[in-house]
Amino acid sequence: MWVALGACASIMLLAMTNQMAIDVASVPFLWVIPLALYLLSFILCFSSERWYPRVLFYPLFVGATAGVVGLMLAGADAGIEQQALVYCAAIFIYAMVCHGELYRLRPHPRHLTAFYLALSVGGALGGVFVGAIAPLVFSAYYELHIGLVATSLLVLYAFRRDQRLELRGRPVSAIVLAGAAAVAYTLWRIQSESPDSFRYIGPLAGALLCMLLFGFLWSLRVPTGSSDHVPQDSPAGARWVDDGARVNHGRARLAWLLPVAAIVLLAVNLGIEARYRTKEALTIERGFFGVLRVSDRYTHDPLQARRILFHGAINHGFQYRDPERQMWHNSYFAEESGIGTALTRHPKRKLGEPLKIGLLGLGSGTLLTYGRPGDSIRIYEIDPEVEPLSREYFTYFARTEAKTEVVLGDGRLSLEREPDQAYDVLILDAFSSDAIPMHLLTREAFVTYFRHLKPDGILAANMSNRHVDIRPVLKQLAQHFEWNFVWIENFSDDPRGVYAADWGLLTRNQAFLDDPLVKTRQGDTSGVSTDLRMWTDDYSNLFAVLK
Repeated sequence: MWVALGACASIMLLAMTNQMAIDVASVPFLWVIPLALYLLSFILCFSSERWYPRVLFYPLFVGATAGVVGLMLAGADAGIEQQALVYCAAIFIYAMVCHGELYRLRPHPRHLTAFYLALSVGGALGGVFVGAIAPLVFSAYYELHIGLVATSLLVLYAFRRDQRLELRGRPVSAIVLAGAAAVAYTLWRIQSESPDSFRYIGPLAGALLCMLLFGFLWSLRVPTGSSDHVPQDSPAGARWVDDGARVNHGRARLAWLLPVAAIVLLAVNLGIEARYRTKEALTIERGFFGVLRVSDRYTHDPLQARRILFHGAINHGFQYRDPERQMWHNSYFAEESGIGTALTRHPKRKLGEPLKIGLLGLGSGTLLTYGRPGDSIRIYEIDPEVEPLSREYFTYFARTEAKTEVVLGDGRLSLEREPDQAYDVLILDAFSSDAIPMHLLTREAFVTYFRHLKPDGILAANMSNRHVDIRPVLKQLAQHFEWNFVWIENFSDDPRGVYAADWGLLTRNQAFLDDPLVKTRQGDTSGVSTDLRMWTDDYSNLFAVLK
């Protein structure tokens, strides 16, 4: 138990921190807070047993588990603030429960060396499992699923050994009834707002009901008689007993089937979530930067059938399966979008001259549809798994008329190492998911971008994001470097596979700015405030630009 509890706390810390880094943002702030909460749980639990009241943390444990599973099912639809709050709270609750149970299992002082050694080994094993074993064994992020089930089993076993609670009888019943009311209200809201999603949380709802019923039965305090006390100096740790009633004997033992059933239902719901992510996958590749999968969707409709590249839960581009539609400008890159405007209305393009284009972020390769004979497109891609998937499962590389070159590595660092490229258009397509690589939006990064642009070049940034408004950052940087800022928004068009998109264009090309079509598509940015501290390599604030 000492090793297992230490390992589960470590697994939950690392697995949920990884989840936040992928779906929220890869920033030190969201690495430090989970670690600080994890260490705080050590301080609280090992300073005094009063900091870990089971009657408080057991309901919080159940609620945190339900919240994490709900976020996993919601995927990209969950907001950044909601994800950060739930994941951080869950990390603290899981760490408090694991470390609180460890403290209750502490042995006599003569065995403390073995106790702390086992605790340390458990933490190290959890880190090895998440950091080394899971990436080799699992094709997707299943360590969080395993951690949830394993931690739930350990907590159940710990309570089975020691059933002391700080409250008895009616107060526990009142807590159970309050929990039942909260669950009923939440399920009613889900059913009324999103009936289709209710079927995905059926097992989770069943698990919550099982736990509520178990809590109610336990609060009845079924009489069982006295039990023996395990000595404090036992190497396995003291097994404390309650002189009140325990649900351990006779028919009352059947009540323990309820939490077991709840854990089984939890595992079923996690299996549903994992199956939902992978059921249509043609291939799944897991690497250092996350999980990539290619899936075919809408296959029942020959005209709308498409192949999509996903990074986690985020769509990173698709291609129609119909050969006549395969080179359509779709998703965030429609012809009326900001990038479509930059590539089709560039003065050199209108004169029939070739363009030299730089692209940070490959995705499925949709932007290659804009390639024309004589064009050169140099692509910077940090994930080594993306290019092989794009070439094997999509035809953009094979069918583009432009000359293409892929540079493997971080786009900004690669540009810093290269001589001036004299791009006509430099495209930053790294901001369409919820996770924002903020090092690409700093003052120092833009010095590098402008060095690689021709004097009449265009810097285009994909700002499409449901939770973050990057316009203030781009407008401020444009003003700082004395470049013109153009914001172009387009709306979705489902028959053409076009998504609503926001693009920011920075340029000094007056001929482009005077183009009547550019003026028609340009949005009003007069109301976009730049009253924020400029982002640099030493400072950035994601919360200041939340929508």
